[in-house]
Amino acid sequence: MRELQIAPQWQRQGFGTAAIHHMVHRARQSNIDTLRLRVFCINPAVALYERMGFHIRKTEGNTHYMERRIV
Repeated sequence: MRELQIAPQWQRQGFGTAAIHHMVHRARQSNIDTLRLRVFCINPAVALYERMGFHIRKTEGNTHYMERRIV
């Protein structure tokens, strides 16, 4: 997945969570052991990503680089 944007009227309804669950499932099927993403520091989705197991690995400028191990 290259980019994920949820239109404001559809936010907070589980679509982002569902997309991440789908990507974790696909990663497991493909024997991928790590998912990585970039997100602007001011984006409220940072909290979602952290709840979904992503951790900030570094921050440069106004961007967090996050990753999650797949087990």
